[in-house]
Amino acid sequence: ERDRELIKKLPKLAETELKLKTLCVVVYLTNELIEDNGMALEQWVNRKVQEEISFMVGHGIMNGVGGGTMLGITKSPALISVAKDASQTADTITAGNIINMWARRLANTPKEGWVWIMHQSAEADLQRMFIATGSAVGGLVFMPPTGISQLPYSTLQGLPLITSEFAPALGDANDIILANMKEYVAITKGGVVQSQSTDVEFLTDQLAIKFTMRLDGRPYDEAPVTPFVAGATTPPTQSAFIGLAERA
Repeated sequence: ERDRELIKKLPKLAETELKLKTLCVVVYLTNELIEDNGMALEQWVNRKVQEEISFMVGHGIMNGVGGGTMLGITKSPALISVAKDASQTADTITAGNIINMWARRLANTPKEGWVWIMHQSAEADLQRMFIATGSAVGGLVFMPPTGISQLPYSTLQGLPLITSEFAPALGDANDIILANMKEYVAITKGGVVQSQSTDVEFLTDQLAIKFTMRLDGRPYDEAPVTPFVAGATTPPTQSAFIGLAERA
């Protein structure tokens, strides 16, 4: 009987399928612009296209819905949503939230790869964050000892804290996420490919320049992981991706 129970807890393999999708950016330029600006225009277009591609890839990693696009962290079935504190005020982040999220991280994984990701609107709440000690209010835990005369810390629990425009605004679900980015797998092929046509907008005397990139990505895990031993104070599941639930 004991052996049967042990077998149930052994790791099981699952197949993860990635299929290359095509990301595309199209730029239209008139012949006059090309003739009058030449190299400077080419450099500006290339820079802006790279910025747009980086934005779309970042958005896909964070919020992609799968199917014809990347599967993002916030849409992954492996994401754990940590509930707000009892009686927590709407649109706030507390030290209790951070501690509870930290407790749900996937155990026995190296520190490398783990980061906190949050929307910039949530940063002010971290600067006001404190841990109560008994009946005392306690001190600020995110700001340096000299307060706002110095830069605020850029880590939580010793891990890098990154502000991202792809995270939801303060108070919405997943406005702060603890993520192990080494548990996100991505593939690409051939880099960015550029092609152009004078036929697409022939009547308006415009050159169409198309930039394409083939890629895909998704978290490795299909679901949160159940620890081998679950004690009385052990969370029921763990994951490489932990988000904070909505605080409305």
